[in-house]
Amino acid sequence: MRLSNGALQAIEYTVRRALSGECRVYVAAPTRKDAARMFWGVTHHIERFGGDPDPRRLMWQMPNGSCIQIEVS
Repeated sequence: MRLSNGALQAIEYTVRRALSGECRVYVAAPTRKDAARMFWGVTHHIERFGGDPDPRRLMWQMPNGSCIQIEVS
């Protein structure tokens, strides 16, 4: 999936927050379907920073022990 520069910057900002020491970083999604689309659309980008995807939980485990999780609100 091709993402805009703004979306890539938002991903990088979120990853940097997780890598800077925050234990759990939540990203909101309106529906489960949207959360799944978001997960698969950005997984490649987060993996470049060392994130390990967990599709069942819609989250990525980061190398420092933090995680980024998509939460349906």
